[in-house]
Amino acid sequence: MIRAALSVLVLVVALLAPAPARSAGGHGSIGCVACHGLKKVQGTSSFCLQCHSEKEKGGRGIRPISKHASHPFDLPTVNPRVARIPAELARPDGSFGCLSCHDPHPANSNYAYLRVGTGPKGGDMEPFCAVCHPRKSDRAPGAIGAPSHG
Repeated sequence: MIRAALSVLVLVVALLAPAPARSAGGHGSIGCVACHGLKKVQGTSSFCLQCHSEKEKGGRGIRPISKHASHPFDLPTVNPRVARIPAELARPDGSFGCLSCHDPHPANSNYAYLRVGTGPKGGDMEPFCAVCHPRKSDRAPGAIGAPSHG
């Protein structure tokens, strides 16, 4: 009885929550315990890959990520000549993994749970990429195609 009442209360609160507080993707449907449960996995990227890897590779096949077709991840360190990771995106141990770019919590309304907004459906990825790769961005000062300021 108490469990049912609690479930109804949680549902009502979720439905009354402002839109930005609701899930922007599938993580809202799995609940907190799916990720924050008792199961221990070494490294956050390995944890994410339990769902986001191909079934043939031991994942659940949910929007699978391939190291060969996506941005590099699960790196112990980042070469500063390639990218400069801002402190707020760096992992506490200095590594670069899934959580460096993604905040998978349902309250994150950004496309693909990215930590930086990229517009609807990721239509403007350049500002996101420029956070770590400013010299490769068309918008970076001095870059080819960048607006001139003089």
